[in-house]
Amino acid sequence: MSLPEIRELLEALQRPDGNCSDVGRVVAGHLAHVRDRMAGLRALERQLVQLLAACHRGEPLDFFLQNPPSGVG
Repeated sequence: MSLPEIRELLEALQRPDGNCSDVGRVVAGHLAHVRDRMAGLRALERQLVQLLAACHRGEPLDFFLQNPPSGVG
């Protein structure tokens, strides 16, 4: 979460009216970002597992050199 998002979330949580719509909006936006990031990390994990397996089998790594792991960004 960015600092402005954290600030907005804390302010919303401290309001006496207990309005969940502001909190929900901030949290839902961040949750979507977290899920996207996790999907990218799972894809990277799959690629790294494949690379490690290829190394253990003694296979040429040309494919991985031409298509480096992605998913983090």
